Amino acid sequence: MNKTSDIQQILLEFDFDEKWFDLGFVSSEKLYELWADFQTGEDDNKEHYRWRAFTNYLETNNEIGENNLKELYRLGENDTDDRGMGMSMRITILKRKDCPAELVDKALNSNEQALVKAAKRKLGLDYK
Repeated sequence: MNKTSDIQQILLEFDFDEKWFDLGFVSSEKLYELWADFQTGEDDNKEHYRWRAFTNYLETNNEIGENNLKELYRLGENDTDDRGMGMSMRITILKRKDCPAELVDKALNSNEQALVKAAKRKLGLDYK
């Protein structure tokens, strides 16, 4: 996709990693829609706009390849709000039926209690 300076500025303003756009997880149309909503001033929490882009991508793509799920998980790991938004992204991916086993293993062996719990739940293990 071709990034205009407007798109680059919106990505920067919302703290989107440019991979969101480069990998097609958020379109220019969606960015402009989010930007218009942001301009109303009703919600200035940037992570809410990234979350909307994330859930929109999941809802509008019936089949998401393993590589794209891994990339989305990685974006969650690197999100500027990794304890909130990023963690929610990763847990959402772990809950999917098509979540790659590699990500479940990664979560299970992480130092993040919430990810370990989600991975154990996915595997049907005791997750206390």
